[in-house]
Amino acid sequence: MTVSVGSCPAERDARLRVGFVGAGKIGFALGMHLFEHGSKVSGYASRTQKAALWASQCTHSVSFSSLQALLDSTDLIFITVPDGAIAEAAGQLADAAASTPAGGLSGKLVCHASGALTSGELDACRKAGAACASVHPLCAVPDVPTSADAPDRLAGMFFTLEGDQAAVDAAGALLDAAGNPHCTIAADAKVRYHAAAVFLSNLVCGLASEGLGILEGCGFTPEQALQAAGPLFTGNCAAIAQKGPQNALSGPIERNDLETVRKHLAALDGQARETYATLSLSVCDLAARRHPERDHAPMRNLLESAQTRK
Repeated sequence: MTVSVGSCPAERDARLRVGFVGAGKIGFALGMHLFEHGSKVSGYASRTQKAALWASQCTHSVSFSSLQALLDSTDLIFITVPDGAIAEAAGQLADAAASTPAGGLSGKLVCHASGALTSGELDACRKAGAACASVHPLCAVPDVPTSADAPDRLAGMFFTLEGDQAAVDAAGALLDAAGNPHCTIAADAKVRYHAAAVFLSNLVCGLASEGLGILEGCGFTPEQALQAAGPLFTGNCAAIAQKGPQNALSGPIERNDLETVRKHLAALDGQARETYATLSLSVCDLAARRHPERDHAPMRNLLESAQTRK
C-alpha cells in the first residue's frame, strides 16, 4: 500500500464553513477540535435535537432544524452518524440539496468519519455534484462530555483521508491548521487499515485479559493482577511507541531461549496455549530481523508444532 504523508496544502480557506449531520461522539469531538483550532463551525443537524443543541452551544454555532438550513450555511459537511446509516444520510442530504435554489451539491464538500467504509458511501452526494472523502481519526473517540471545557481528545491524533482530491485537500488543510498529522490511502486499503486499528486496540484488550487470567490462576486476586501488570503493560506500550516493536522486544523469544518457551507451552492449554503459539510466531519474525545471525528455525518449528497439536 502506498500512502502520501502530509499531501494536503498547509494553507486553508478561512471562509470554509464546516457543518455536521449527526451530533454523537465523533461529530461532537471533531466539531470541538476544529472549532478550538480556528475553524468556522456552522452548526449541527441531528435526529436528536438535544444533542445538536449541546454540540452547537459548545462550538458557538447553530442547531439547524433542517438539512436545507445546514446546506445554506455550510461548505464542508461531515456526516457523522453510525456506519450503517451513512449511505442513507448521504441520500437524504442529496435529496435536501435538490430542493434548494441551487438544486444540488455542486461546490460542496461532503465527508464521513468511518474507519472501515470508503467515500463510496457518499455516492448519492457525489452524483449530486459534491466532492467526497472519508476522514478518520486513528483513536478511540470518547463519549460526549457534559462540560464544554473537557480536554480535546483529538489533539495531535493521526487521521487518514481517502476520496476525491478536492475533498481530501480541504479536509487535510483543516487538519494541518489543527496540528493533526495525516496521510492519504486508497479506497481498497480501508478495510485492511481498519483491521490494523483493531490489532492495535481491541485485540490488545483480549491479550491483556488472557494474561491477567493466567496471573489469577497463579493465585493473584483480580485487583492484584491488574496492579502488578499495569507497569509492565504501560512500560511496554511506551517502548513500542518510542522505538517500534522490533527494538522494544524482550523476553525468551528475543533471546532465542527454546527451553523456556517449551516450558511455557507445557504450562498452558486451550485458547491461552494457542494464542501464545500464534503470537509468538510473529514475535519470532521480529527476533529474526533483530538478530539475523541466530538460527530461529528450531523456535519456529516448536511454535508451529504447538499450533497444530490438539
